[in-house]
Amino acid sequence: MKFTLSPVNADDAESLVRKCDFPAMRDNPLHLLMFPHSCEEMEEEEIKWTIEGLEKTLQTRSAGFRKVCLEDGTPAGFAGWSLEQTTHEGKTTNIGAVSEEREEPNKCPRRDYWHPSTLDVKTWVGVSRMFRDEKKRVLENRKNIWRLNMISVNPAYQRQGIGSILLQWGTEEADAHGRDSFLISSPAGVHLYAKFGFKVVGEIHTPRGTFTSMFREAQLNEVTSSFNEISSIKRPVPRSNAGVEEVKNSKDILRV
Repeated sequence: MKFTLSPVNADDAESLVRKCDFPAMRDNPLHLLMFPHSCEEMEEEEIKWTIEGLEKTLQTRSAGFRKVCLEDGTPAGFAGWSLEQTTHEGKTTNIGAVSEEREEPNKCPRRDYWHPSTLDVKTWVGVSRMFRDEKKRVLENRKNIWRLNMISVNPAYQRQGIGSILLQWGTEEADAHGRDSFLISSPAGVHLYAKFGFKVVGEIHTPRGTFTSMFREAQLNEVTSSFNEISSIKRPVPRSNAGVEEVKNSKDILRV
C-alpha cells in the first residue's frame, strides 16, 4: 500500500479527528482517564469538542503538523510537533503546534466554551498538571526543544509504517536544526520512539497506566558538524574608523 506525507491545514481538522485521532484514542490510557464514562451515544459530542480544539490550533500554528494519506487522499495518521522555548523564569512557551493538554475549563474566560458531559474535569486537570510538571523538570534550562505533542494512526493502518513515517519527518527536522526533542509516551508507544533515538528520562504514574517522558539529543550529520566547526571560527575584519571589530558567528548572520 502506498502512503503520502504532506502538510496539514485547518480544513483537515475534522477528517483527521474522525479518521485518525478518535479511532486511535478509544483505548488510549489518556482518553480513558479523561472520559471514564464515555459511551457510544456520547461519542459525537467528544468528537466535536476534539475537532474544535484542533481547528483552533491549525488556524494559526500548523507548521509542525504532517499527515499520512492513502492514495485516495484518506488520512491514515498525523502528528503535531512544536518548538518549546524556555523563558528566564523557567517557564516554557509553545510555538507551532497544539499541546496535549487543552485549556482547563475553570481557567478559560470564553463564554462560549464548553466541554463534553462525559469529561472528568478533575482528573483531566490533575493529569495535565502532572504532564506539565514533568515537562518542566526535564526541559528546565534547555532551549529550543522540538516536542512531539500528538500522534495518531487509525488502528486499521497501524503496524504498516505510518508512525515511523511521521517520526522520521519529525526527527529529521530536529536534526536539520540541531534541536533536541522531547515527548510523553503512552505505554504502547515507548518501543517505537526508542527506535528513533528517544531515551526514557522519567515516568508519570496514573490509574490507567504509566506514561513515559523521553528525550532525544540532536544527531548532527557530517555536513552540519562541519558547518558548526567553521562557523565557530572568529575572523578579523579590515580596520575602519570604528576600529577593529569581530565578525559575528556565521549562524547569527545567516539566521539558521
